[in-house]
Amino acid sequence: MKENSKKFDPNKPKFKNVFFPMRSEQFSWIGLPLIIICGLSLGAFIATSWWSVDLKSAEVFSKAMKYEVFKYWSQYYSVLGNTELVVVMFLLIMILVETFFKYKSEKHPNSKWRRQKEGWLWTIYGIFIAIWLFYNIWECVGFNTLDKGFGPGFDNEIMDSTKYKQYGKIVAIVIQTAILGFGIWWVHCKMTRKQDFWFQEYWVDAIKALFFFALTYLIIAVLKWMFGRVYYYNVDFGNLYQELGQRTGEYRPGHLYSDAYNWYANQDARKWGFYDPTSNHWDANGTGEYPWWKLNGFFVRPEDSPQFALPVNYAFPSGHVNATYCVLAVFFLLLGRKRHRTFGKLMKTFTIICLLHLLSMNFAVVVMRWHWFSDTSFTNILAIFSYFFVAWCVDRLKWLVMKKHNLKDIAIYGDKELNR
Repeated sequence: MKENSKKFDPNKPKFKNVFFPMRSEQFSWIGLPLIIICGLSLGAFIATSWWSVDLKSAEVFSKAMKYEVFKYWSQYYSVLGNTELVVVMFLLIMILVETFFKYKSEKHPNSKWRRQKEGWLWTIYGIFIAIWLFYNIWECVGFNTLDKGFGPGFDNEIMDSTKYKQYGKIVAIVIQTAILGFGIWWVHCKMTRKQDFWFQEYWVDAIKALFFFALTYLIIAVLKWMFGRVYYYNVDFGNLYQELGQRTGEYRPGHLYSDAYNWYANQDARKWGFYDPTSNHWDANGTGEYPWWKLNGFFVRPEDSPQFALPVNYAFPSGHVNATYCVLAVFFLLLGRKRHRTFGKLMKTFTIICLLHLLSMNFAVVVMRWHWFSDTSFTNILAIFSYFFVAWCVDRLKWLVMKKHNLKDIAIYGDKELNR
């Protein structure tokens, strides 16, 4: 019998569940919920591909904006989605930086790498913290004078005061700064001091997460620019604008709702609605159909449709929802089939919080009229599949490098075999 020439290679990654065994607590707590979310999102995406279904669902959920609690909730997620991935991205980059410094200091124990690494690292952390706090405080204070076409301190997204965003921003700053502080402690003071640091290969997991960021946002940016889908807010802008004209009282001390109405009518910089030839202004409802699959111009928008500052500021898919998946990419660091990472009560609690946060973001962007359910459901599907695709790609790239240099995987052979 002819001997099989293909030799089994335990290093070679296979396109399957790369995070945890199918029959495990990790699968029950993380894998199964993601499968359910993906399945429901697929059904929702198919259903909302019919314009009438997508439009009706947007109309129903937007009614929640009549209540104060939903204004505060939606605007918290509005500002959170702009910055939540920044903290995670910085910490992931610092894992790579910390790994580089650790490698250099261990390879050259008497060099400047070992003597000066603490000073260099804390300088990087200090600069980022200073920039982070300055930017967020500056943005929070700036909401008082922010003009998005309706005058200072008026939020065009909810047709009301920017105070809702300010309160949301304050809460977001507190939470995200606390997460940043904990993350710096974990990366610098705990992770790099682990005895099994090289075995855990956190830098590989960080590369997976950063690759996930780049891949998903590249796809989203191209689709947004290509399709140019308008938000439900733009389609319903005529009604919202007329309601604003009928409101009385002040949205902020010294500023009337009627002032905001007139301010928009007398400016041309912002074009949130559709063009109305009667008023010669962009203050009308959208009268056409705008399903996700219909191009609103191909990379170039029609002149009578809402105009945005950037070519990627459009609805399909959702960048905010994807930002939440980028935050959840920290699970690359917490899970691993070969790394003996535990999944205890703390991890289960963290998983529940993350899943609730993900679902809340999905609904918040729809309630505030800035996304359609077809936008969010597609983003769910894209992100969940990208997790596994990215993990497989990075593992395969690692395998190719190891094969080229005749290296062995520490997770398979152990420390002793590698140190021979």
